[in-house]
Amino acid sequence: MLLVPNELRYSPIQGCGVYAKAPIKKGTLIWKVDPTFDKIIDTNQAFPTEVTRFLLVYGVAYRHADDEDFIYVDTDNARFMNHGDPCNVLPGEVIGEGIAVRDIAAGEELTVDYRTFGASVDWEVLHGFPIEGYPTFKALLQALKKKLRA
Repeated sequence: MLLVPNELRYSPIQGCGVYAKAPIKKGTLIWKVDPTFDKIIDTNQAFPTEVTRFLLVYGVAYRHADDEDFIYVDTDNARFMNHGDPCNVLPGEVIGEGIAVRDIAAGEELTVDYRTFGASVDWEVLHGFPIEGYPTFKALLQALKKKLRA
């Protein structure tokens, strides 16, 4: 859940992005998983194709650090945070937190390095990759990783 005033606007990075509505100081807690608000999904189950597609887009980037048994799905604007390299938000020391790594100006897009949240999906590889037929979502994630290493 985003903890700072924000709004959605057009992003030159990827269509829609999250923008700060007020200045944010370096070290500010920007985002935190809140189980009463965000959805935590067990990957040891299978989902219909459309749900699987949704989870690949909005869930993988928020996977628990080294635990592929769960992924986060944001239910607020955080799901529209784009990848930045360099970025202005990175994971905190506590799993499930995002911290401003520098001062962020009002009107500036909030970006995160997806790789730091466990995102390993290369969208070019995903395009055309069969997502049906896996016994669990976790099995699909493992097959994608194997394809990326090939």
